[in-house]
Amino acid sequence: MLDTMWPPLLLLLMLLLGRQLQAFDYCDPTLCPGPERHIACNNFGELADTCSPDAHVVRITTARRTMILNELNEYRDRIARGDLLGFSPATRMATLQWDQELASFAELNVKRCALVNDHCRNSEQFRNVAQVVAEGGWQGDPMPPSYPNGGPNPEPTGPVEYHTEDEVIKATLEQMFAEYKECSMRDIIAFSPPSNSKCIAYFTQLVRDSTTHVGCGILRQTKNTTNEAGQWLTSVHQYMTCNFVRAVDVNAPVYQSGDRSATECRSGRNPVFINLCSVNEIYDSSTLPLLF
Repeated sequence: MLDTMWPPLLLLLMLLLGRQLQAFDYCDPTLCPGPERHIACNNFGELADTCSPDAHVVRITTARRTMILNELNEYRDRIARGDLLGFSPATRMATLQWDQELASFAELNVKRCALVNDHCRNSEQFRNVAQVVAEGGWQGDPMPPSYPNGGPNPEPTGPVEYHTEDEVIKATLEQMFAEYKECSMRDIIAFSPPSNSKCIAYFTQLVRDSTTHVGCGILRQTKNTTNEAGQWLTSVHQYMTCNFVRAVDVNAPVYQSGDRSATECRSGRNPVFINLCSVNEIYDSSTLPLLF
């Protein structure tokens, strides 16, 4: 009797495994509007030819992922509670959660070693994915243009200054959020910032209340260049791309404002970030035209 049970069980296991191994077709033209290909379409993850020899992806460990989410949610909690002068509290702002698939798309982006947006990075589950790209790092002190005897330029050495990957990540996120200084509630209430507003890149995306998931990719490399005086400069560049899922928000404010935070949350508050809704809050994530 036991022997007769093995074949159907084995067949079931093989079918389940086969389903898991089936890859989604990222070349599907229905993923995104327009003629541009999806970032993952026939993309095997090679570094671009323009990358430096030492270019490498910064591994996002569990601890680093938690740190990024905490940083982002702390910024969202801060704006939601009305802590910034001139900004009203948010009544239903989502708690950001991590999405590994969006993170894999972001990693493909940073492997270009350039500060450029993708035209298509939607997933099968999320069809309204916005993106921010940023760069952090530092530049070393210039070296003399030549040896005293008139010889060739010396080989550049690494900058004395040094910052860890996590230090640069935090500084980059802080710089993104600091764009609030160029923004006002007028930018929050409007569907799109006024044409004369500088609030166009980071802040409004970081604090959009219907943004539920995020995935980021990071790459670090050094570059050797010369300035106008012929001095060698060695600089460290750390690219960071984050993909954000947005719900239906056409003709809607960046966030719904009110007198007190989280009053419209249907699932309750987040126990840690108390001015945000719990992770169980459901937002309408229907298919929408891609927004950058």
